[in-house]
Amino acid sequence: SWDIHAARISPDGTVLDPEGFPVSFSSGAESNPGIACGSGQCLVVWEDDRNADVDIYAARIDTTGTVLDPAGIPLTSGGGDEARPQAGFNGTDFVVVWGDSRNGNSEIFTTRVDADGNASDPCGVMIAAGDRNLEYPSVGGGPAGRNLIVYNGFVEDTYRSTRAWGLFVGEDASLIFADGFESGDTSTWN
Repeated sequence: SWDIHAARISPDGTVLDPEGFPVSFSSGAESNPGIACGSGQCLVVWEDDRNADVDIYAARIDTTGTVLDPAGIPLTSGGGDEARPQAGFNGTDFVVVWGDSRNGNSEIFTTRVDADGNASDPCGVMIAAGDRNLEYPSVGGGPAGRNLIVYNGFVEDTYRSTRAWGLFVGEDASLIFADGFESGDTSTWN
């Protein structure tokens, strides 16, 4: 099986753990990790197939390289597969986003994880859906506890192209700009 490993790197670029250390090594395969750091710890997120479907798990790592959640924190356990998690930090909590196919098409879900490893929304909150697959989410920090979440999806046009969308969420996972915004509007390309 595939496992998740990590290594700490000092501010001057020195690798502090040249051999790395395991973050997760469950009976299933773990893949596609993401990481965010804040408040003296990091949160690593990954896809994990230890259950019937691919789910999202996380683990906290402190500054000494100690994995605080060696069995992992299950962030999703719904039907369908969850994929490509990414993590960010909003100044208080970690914010995790992923693509989720529990309702058919891939939609974008989020949850927050506090410094003690508690997920605020155990199965996640859907923040973007549509009649197309939405995939490859990423999350970045923003002002006043806000996070910018971006993702892409196919649009029905002559070329079946993809576009990027984005939205802001608040500390409580509420949508601040509920309609989101779209990049790459090709309607003016004539």
